[in-house]
Amino acid sequence: MRAYRAPPARPRLRVGDRHRLPQPARAGRRLVLHRPVGHLVQRRLQSWDVYRGSNGANQVFSFVRTGNTNSGTVDIKAVLNWLRTNGWMGDVTLGDVQFGYEITSSSGGMDFVTNSFSVSSS
Repeated sequence: MRAYRAPPARPRLRVGDRHRLPQPARAGRRLVLHRPVGHLVQRRLQSWDVYRGSNGANQVFSFVRTGNTNSGTVDIKAVLNWLRTNGWMGDVTLGDVQFGYEITSSSGGMDFVTNSFSVSSS
């Protein structure tokens, strides 16, 4: 892929579940206002519904895991290639990888625990 400096409004990528992004697990139900615009299956039968939208300043791509799991691996390059193949993102350079939770309301509350997190490239 050809690298270039991205414009100020960069696409944002989220990979995770309806409650926790990018934690690769599914913690329950959340009202999703938009229907998925695609579906991606990665190795080891990881399956993701794909949502596309905007936060007002940036394009946002959300990959929501369709099944439950307590751990997992995400092939970020495959996700970026999938976006590029579908014409939603051009040649971009990935500048950093962030991890965190997107907290939403849920009855009874929920615990958010991270036992380990790592990023590698090859």
